[in-house]
Amino acid sequence: MNDKPKQKISRLPPRPDLEWGEDGVPRDQINDDVYFSVSNGLEETREVFFRGCGLPERWQGQGDFTIAELGFGTGLNIVALIKLWREYRPSQKAKLHVVSFEGRLMHVDSARSALKAWSELAEEAEILLSNWPERARGVQRLDLGNGMSLILHQDEILPALQNAKFEADAWFLDGFSPAKNPAMWSSDVMMQVGRHSSEGALIGTYTVAGHVRRSLSEAGFEVSKQPGFGKKRERLEAIFKGKPANLEKEADPLLLDCQEAAPQSVAIVGAGIMGACLAHAFKQRGCDVRVLDQANSVEEGASANPLGLVAPRLDGADTPQARLLIDAYLAARRFYRQFPDHAWFVDVEHFANSETEEQRQRRVIEDPPFDDGLLGVLLNGEGLKYKGGVAVKPADLRKQLLSNIEVEWGVSVSDLNDIDADLVILASGLGIKHLTSPEGVPLRGRGGQLEYANTSVSALARSKGHYIVGADETLVFGATYEDCENDVPELSQSAREKNIKAVAEIAPEINVSDLELQSRTAVRAVTNDQLPIVGRVPDFEKYKKMYGEDLRTGRRLNTGRAPYQKGVYVAGGLGSRGLTWAPFLAQYIAAEIFDEPLPTGRGGRELLSPARFYMRTLKRAKKE
Repeated sequence: MNDKPKQKISRLPPRPDLEWGEDGVPRDQINDDVYFSVSNGLEETREVFFRGCGLPERWQGQGDFTIAELGFGTGLNIVALIKLWREYRPSQKAKLHVVSFEGRLMHVDSARSALKAWSELAEEAEILLSNWPERARGVQRLDLGNGMSLILHQDEILPALQNAKFEADAWFLDGFSPAKNPAMWSSDVMMQVGRHSSEGALIGTYTVAGHVRRSLSEAGFEVSKQPGFGKKRERLEAIFKGKPANLEKEADPLLLDCQEAAPQSVAIVGAGIMGACLAHAFKQRGCDVRVLDQANSVEEGASANPLGLVAPRLDGADTPQARLLIDAYLAARRFYRQFPDHAWFVDVEHFANSETEEQRQRRVIEDPPFDDGLLGVLLNGEGLKYKGGVAVKPADLRKQLLSNIEVEWGVSVSDLNDIDADLVILASGLGIKHLTSPEGVPLRGRGGQLEYANTSVSALARSKGHYIVGADETLVFGATYEDCENDVPELSQSAREKNIKAVAEIAPEINVSDLELQSRTAVRAVTNDQLPIVGRVPDFEKYKKMYGEDLRTGRRLNTGRAPYQKGVYVAGGLGSRGLTWAPFLAQYIAAEIFDEPLPTGRGGRELLSPARFYMRTLKRAKKE
């Protein structure tokens, strides 16, 4: 019996332990292997992976093409792929999706040193290096331009593959050698490669190890040896012939995994930050986009506050919820970086406002999810510093996002059948429950008042229940938080006094009496678990018939196709974190609808599911 305790895995992914040879080739000392061929890493990439996968010929005539890679490493394969795509992109509408997996992300400076060996890739290398992912477990999406995106999964390889959602047309198997990094080449990993492959997918890899060939064959691939590159006598190519019976998946009523034809026209109900980000994402994909909103202009609603703050909510343990929150926050930082006229990076000082939060912060400090580039500890351990939060002017940003979109103001939607579009996305806050099902999509209103003024204070951001943020000669602080079913609460002096009292505690250097204060109120839609409701809308009556009895009695669920409302999606319940959630959720919905690789793991997808609350209701229901 082995009583040795299981080693705890740190939330922060490890870095590689690098040794640099005189030839400039980095070697990982943990696996005792080089990152690329000492003879010519670039030519090895082109021979083993590009030619092995039939590129660029195989993506000609294709609208979308997906490549997956085991082993991100220095990013050399991606950089070379950027160049190949820019030279041979089939059309201006064609998209290339790359999904890569890495357990020990290299620091950007180390990657820069490794990639400088190829001057012919300098321009492409800078594209990747300027978008280099953050060190954090989870999933990050990088837009590399020209219709090319990169989804990077940082985690142990097997759980990362199990949690991912994509189908690859080609694979670069580029981990360290099987003898020195066996976990990357296990039979379970190769089975996941098969699970994530489309019919006819090709594999290129430098290894010909016998157990790798056998595992690929068991996963549905036809394997052949080919002449090797450099000193290697042989390499492998493989073609996917079809999923074995043990790879067939069961239908999941939470995830509603049902593929419809990609829409040509999209109608978005709601022009807040969620609707604006959705319009932007679908316009990028070539859709005819129309936005409908009952407000009279972009200056109304919660998404018209003078200034908003984007900061992470860090949980004290590595859970699916914690990773989802991190995925969303990092996506928001990357998104707002594109709009320097409307968004500014600010360090956020976050103080605990309860004993529970103090305990959570201590756990974060003891086992941080970010390195010191994004996370610090305030003096005397009084709280956390989020380095590089974002101050955003929502109304100005929304104006830019909607500038080339057809927007119909003053329109109140009461019947989805009145909307002429291939796809309708409900992003109208509390209005969502009136267009779906209040029981199936439970949303509650939370009203609040904030104060704002013109001021010279800038680069200020603090929070302790309430928050204060200053940027671009604007100062905002608040906000109160109260139950509110539908109507926007009236402005009140008592709410202002609460906000002033709070700012006196977290920013005593601000003399509020010197400011010409103005107030705003708004209502935010929230869910019971404080997470958004995002995705395809279930057909709730059919759900009850199909799953109600099984959920109530605890039996195995019917594995038939989960019923849903065709052509209707929802994106709501963002609460007070709309600026943080919206950029990520817009890409998430667009990726799901266009069958692109998803920018979060399975656990995160389940937490966002619009079916989750109704399934809980059915589980608790008594037999009639």
